[in-house]
Amino acid sequence: MTVAGSMATDRMEQSRSAFRWGRLALLLVLIAVAAGTYVGHPGSPWVLTAFHLAFAAMLALLPRRPRVDAYSFLAIFLFLGFWAKFVAHQWFRYPYIEPVGDFAQRPEQWDRALAAATAAAVGVALFRVVQLGWLRYRAARAMLPVSMPRMEVPAWYRRAPAWAWAGVTVAVVLFYLANYHYAFFVTGVNARVVLPLKLNAIFAWTAYCGIAMLVMLLADWEQQRRPDRLGPLVIALSVLGVLMSASMSSRASALFVFGALAMACLAHGRVAPSRWWRNGGWKWLPVMAAAFAGSLVAVSAIRLTLYKVVDPNAAAAAPSALISNDAAAPSPSASRAPVLPIPTPRGDAPQARPSVPPSAPAASVTAESSPAIGAATVAPVAQQRLQMTPSNMLRQVMLLTIDRWIGMEGMLAVASSDRLGLPLLREGLVEDPARGVNAIFQRLAHSVYVYQPDFTYLTLPGFAVVLYYSGSLLVVCLGMFAVCGLICWLDGLALRATGSRLLTAWVGLLLANAVCQMSFPYLALVFAVMTGLSLIGFWLLGHIGRGEPQAVAQHA
Repeated sequence: MTVAGSMATDRMEQSRSAFRWGRLALLLVLIAVAAGTYVGHPGSPWVLTAFHLAFAAMLALLPRRPRVDAYSFLAIFLFLGFWAKFVAHQWFRYPYIEPVGDFAQRPEQWDRALAAATAAAVGVALFRVVQLGWLRYRAARAMLPVSMPRMEVPAWYRRAPAWAWAGVTVAVVLFYLANYHYAFFVTGVNARVVLPLKLNAIFAWTAYCGIAMLVMLLADWEQQRRPDRLGPLVIALSVLGVLMSASMSSRASALFVFGALAMACLAHGRVAPSRWWRNGGWKWLPVMAAAFAGSLVAVSAIRLTLYKVVDPNAAAAAPSALISNDAAAPSPSASRAPVLPIPTPRGDAPQARPSVPPSAPAASVTAESSPAIGAATVAPVAQQRLQMTPSNMLRQVMLLTIDRWIGMEGMLAVASSDRLGLPLLREGLVEDPARGVNAIFQRLAHSVYVYQPDFTYLTLPGFAVVLYYSGSLLVVCLGMFAVCGLICWLDGLALRATGSRLLTAWVGLLLANAVCQMSFPYLALVFAVMTGLSLIGFWLLGHIGRGEPQAVAQHA
């Protein structure tokens, strides 16, 4: 072995050793943090222990090979929405942001909520165990090909990449301008135009999912065509994130775009981290950071003029714990033109509004009280929250990180209800999205949001909470097992159809987030079906002008 080879081997061993020690340190920190939750917890310590172990197992299965993006994102989102949120509130003892219905801190309510969350984590982890076992069994029996279609750059793109990007750029800008004007999907704004043949749903899906799929596929092709150039990839995704955020008034769009890039690079080596540094990729990190910051500024400025000012009397009458940053989910929809669920962290997930005003008070309450949108709110409670006291500063940090994720509050609200049973589950699974603020979960959680003709605000449960309408832990476990299988299947379909790890990461992220922020299963199912059907079109786009794809060894 040469001296250079020996030095490279030593560096690799040092990196592996550092990684192992880092992983051990992280494990010890998590154990210490979990141990602190037993102090003052009114419920059973055995239920709490099962809760910690279930989420630890779910997260521990994430890096096992072959890695599946949909499972990875689902595990991360559930971990943040349930475990991290519970731990943060147990440590810092501050109130939950979302409404929690009749939850009164009684031991039996805590036990039911934590047990249901545990069942959800067990269902997801159980599917992962079955998936890993089945794939390895088939591979050992030589029943599964060890190769995957490689992403081949189409000849038409190689001939004219500049023209392809020029056409896509013009189309994307025009579409997002039209989306902002007509509100096919603008967070919090009901659609301003109703198109025939339910085209609103297609346009909403295109704004949130389809455009990004196209840009990411082209960016992956460009990276494949010129692997030594990172600039086009970073610039394309940065511009995409800013445009999506501004057009849809969604603060999470840019974060999700970069999240998909991080998963494709770190988990699958699409652009290996070593290549990032070797090719000067570190210079592009400030560009992505600036794009993310710019998207936040743009969305905040747009929301100042987009959303209605709160009625001070109505806002002051609402419980202070229920008025918070993105505490409800503003969403566009109409009864004649249902809009797909576009789930993003806390409050950016649209649902449907009622076709006619329900029998609710006419007053409007808009929960937008973060500092970024403070001028749009005049409620005295909200103004008090903006004071720069240590407790308020801690609260804002939590709002921007852990409390943005859906999960624990919804389970607390449902676990404290006496209406649970299979009839309620059947009603919830087929519930009409047009019920809007009169939906089942809005009543169970005692949501303060009422009907508005131009805006819709809802608090979100997530699919695990919807499953617990049944009151059965077995239903929660099996339901999460099944839905995890569905999104992982679609994740694999995306990879086989396009060969693009970047596009696959994006699809897996959105599907996982749809599960975690689901309120109406019908809309989530439509979203999944449209995403699956779109992969046929992307497969055709990538196969125009070339023969059968070559195969290379799969690297998961």
